[in-house]
Amino acid sequence: MTTDEAALFKKLPAGANVVFGGNYMKVQNLMQSELGEALAGMGPGMKEWSACWVELKDLKLAGSASFGAGGGQMQTVFTGATLDDMKKCADRAGYKSTLDADGKYLLIEMTTMGQKLEQGMLQLPGNMIYTRQSMSFGGGAVVVPGSRAELEGDMAKLAQGTVLDNKALAASVEKVDRTRTFWFAGTAAGTSISDKVGRFHGTFDIASGVAMDVTVQVVDSNISNQIMETLPQLKKSAASMPAELRPMLENLSVARDGDQIHAKLKLTDSQVATLMKQLSAFGRAGAL
Repeated sequence: MTTDEAALFKKLPAGANVVFGGNYMKVQNLMQSELGEALAGMGPGMKEWSACWVELKDLKLAGSASFGAGGGQMQTVFTGATLDDMKKCADRAGYKSTLDADGKYLLIEMTTMGQKLEQGMLQLPGNMIYTRQSMSFGGGAVVVPGSRAELEGDMAKLAQGTVLDNKALAASVEKVDRTRTFWFAGTAAGTSISDKVGRFHGTFDIASGVAMDVTVQVVDSNISNQIMETLPQLKKSAASMPAELRPMLENLSVARDGDQIHAKLKLTDSQVATLMKQLSAFGRAGAL
């Protein structure tokens, strides 16, 4: 990793199954230039919130996630912005926000895809911001922001180890192309699905459209066989799908090499925009 990358990941506590990073600005620029209308449909203020982030030209981000029975947790750390910047973005989007008197913790409320979401942010030394969200899937997805005490507790845990002290996870990171717009790497070791899935890594790249490239170690050969047998049937079913959604299957390719399943998908800008419009329509319907 570069020095800048390593500095960010050193602020993520140990215990995650997945880490991710990349050029967040390219993602935001795509959302503004090609998907503005669809973005607006995802929730009030979302377009303005995204536009504000685009203006933060030095933004760098890293994150981690862990999953367990009934839920999961995601942590992110980024540099290139302050909590004052984040509050200005929230104000611009019309989101309610509360900044602690000492200026070190900010809580923002927003609505996305018909759901109310909150996000808590902690200012760290070195112009970094740390945030964490917990997700519960029992009886419907519920997202809970990290309180100030919880985020400060995470920072205290760094003395006991950081996310990349996990050797299996670090090995997955070494296999991924981190020059792409967005990348992720992980391992299912120690989880309830470790008998089915091992290490995995992938990228999401923005260049004349979007391209996804994912490799998964499938430990259970029965699952590998089922994937390879089902794919041709799925591709045939693309003909019965709405025209704007067909490329999701028609452009998908999957190959098998031993216990490795490698999937690739390429979509043009217009195909991505159409897909996002479908998602935004779903979001508007969910809000009714």
